Amino acid sequence: IFFIFYELIHLLESGASKCMFVKNLVEFQRHILTHFRTEEKLMIENNCKSYEHHKMQHEYFKDWIIDKLLHYREDNQIIEEIASFSKIWMNNHIINTDIKLKLLN
Repeated sequence: IFFIFYELIHLLESGASKCMFVKNLVEFQRHILTHFRTEEKLMIENNCKSYEHHKMQHEYFKDWIIDKLLHYREDNQIIEEIASFSKIWMNNHIINTDIKLKLLN
């Protein structure tokens, strides 16, 4: 996930074509969705008490990304917004939420 995300940042900073950026953005989204499904499955299997709250955070991020992708064709600024928000969200989620899962199990 992080490799693909930082590839997105590189594409953004290097002025790559929209087509290349969108291709990588879709790949990033695919990896995020796979990661979320796997993580949620493990949480259920381990009867994790924070599952519902954690899933809500995942849903928020998925919905946000989908909304931005739908509007991407209309507004180039969305590219930078997606990159910025994704970086902040991933760092916060991993540090403040995912790390706690390791401590619980």
